[in-house]
Amino acid sequence: MKKLKQENPNFRTADFWKPMADYLHAQDRDIQFNLCQYGGDQPWTWAPGLGIQSWRIGGDLNHKVTTYFEQALRIATDLRDYSKPGQWNDPDFMYIHKIRDFRKMTNATVEIPLDTNQRYQYVTLWSVICAPFFFSCDMDVIDEFTIRLLGNADVVGINQDELGLVAKVERKSDSEVVMVKPLADGSRAVALFNRNPTNEMDVKLESAWLGGNSPSRITDAWRQKAVPKLKAGDTVRLSPNGVALLIVKK
Repeated sequence: MKKLKQENPNFRTADFWKPMADYLHAQDRDIQFNLCQYGGDQPWTWAPGLGIQSWRIGGDLNHKVTTYFEQALRIATDLRDYSKPGQWNDPDFMYIHKIRDFRKMTNATVEIPLDTNQRYQYVTLWSVICAPFFFSCDMDVIDEFTIRLLGNADVVGINQDELGLVAKVERKSDSEVVMVKPLADGSRAVALFNRNPTNEMDVKLESAWLGGNSPSRITDAWRQKAVPKLKAGDTVRLSPNGVALLIVKK
């Protein structure tokens, strides 16, 4: 990439990438073009016009895993209107397991410094903001927990919902984030995040998040189980760095 930047100072622009987009469109098969030029020159404003399906919005996350909330919230706010079926904002690969240091690829793999709850937060965020599930890991050492984390059908279904609507941020503070994503069948996904690494938190459910005071059914997406009698005004307790992902049917 350094050589590319030196030889092509305009590599971030639409004119630079148009020939590649045209070439891929000319092929007699479906190819997804994920553009990675680190968000320079605002690709979300011109990549859809070239038929590019997804594009990076910023630099590499790599081991800077504390930025996953920052990038996800940016997609859910400033860039929300640029996501729709066939065109997606990409915050970067999902780093939730062991990877190699990108600067020293010959070194042994290292564990991403996330606790278990943060890994649930990470995948939940990518699901509700419609981010592509591009996963990076040393596949020789992937564990069963990570496979199940990525393979939960309810969570993937929220990400892949045909409406393709990015969740709205309903509440945001240093310790709490609430996001709501409308789904194609009229239900909604409600994501509750506790960003405090040491303290539990009780989140009081609001009627506006649930689409009414008494929804007909609420499912815990991660546990894939119905949550009986949960309604507006009730509280959900989140552990430190905890998350709840609810599917709410009217």
